[in-house]
Amino acid sequence: MSSAPPAEPYVRTWITAKSVKKVQSLGRVFGCCIDDSGGFILSVMNERGERSIQLFDSSNNFVRSFKTSKGGKYFEIFQIVLTQKDTIAAACKTSVTVWSKEGKLLIEHGKNMFKFAKWIASRSTGELIVSDTDDDAVKIISPNGQQITKLPQTFKSPTGVVVDSNDNLIVADWNDKIRIFDAENNLVHTFGSKGSGNGELDSPYGLTVDREDNIVVADMWNDRISLYSQKGLFIRHVVGRGAHECANIGRPAFVAVSRSMENGSFRLLVSDFTAGWVSLFQF
Repeated sequence: MSSAPPAEPYVRTWITAKSVKKVQSLGRVFGCCIDDSGGFILSVMNERGERSIQLFDSSNNFVRSFKTSKGGKYFEIFQIVLTQKDTIAAACKTSVTVWSKEGKLLIEHGKNMFKFAKWIASRSTGELIVSDTDDDAVKIISPNGQQITKLPQTFKSPTGVVVDSNDNLIVADWNDKIRIFDAENNLVHTFGSKGSGNGELDSPYGLTVDREDNIVVADMWNDRISLYSQKGLFIRHVVGRGAHECANIGRPAFVAVSRSMENGSFRLLVSDFTAGWVSLFQF
């Protein structure tokens, strides 16, 4: 009788990285995501202010890039997310755009209906969730793009947004709190308070979730990446100050985690505001 295959390691067991690699980007990074193959995608701006999206494979090799422009004018792209249709949705300050991986602009949503669309997430229903930081609001674009509604909550410059495998929505707020909403947009949990201790936050910025739906937080001014349960309970600091893996990550801003195994490892991608590269951790 053959023995059962070994259990896959869980993200919560990540303590020491198997490897850490810095990958040079062709400009300053304003957003990132990881695809199912372990490759990753960056939203960047070069020194001339030109915006582009760059694609890398699972071996960190540059594959291609395309300019995010229309009629000679660049969209101010920030965070990006892969949709259920394997397209790239991007928060673009005053609108939301959707692109093919080959660089074709497919649609522009809500032109001039956002004050500062900075973060974006995608639900399995096709809804796009956008944090409009200057409007102190989180907005939902319907699957057909015909409606844009606001979550009926009061926010203070919302930053990171992410959706888990059950379509629950997690929102980071500049007042050092993170809120969790169910798939019907009902508030179910709130966690966080200002500070540098375990379970405390100082300007949480980027958010993502792992394959267990734990919440991964880029705690910017605490210079660390921290892990919380689905209900917002602190698990551990993963990278940076207070973590076993004390990598110098500066001010972590954008963060992504692979939700599948690639060569027996998980990948954690971190960008910050102080460098023209991203840090890629294999756990």
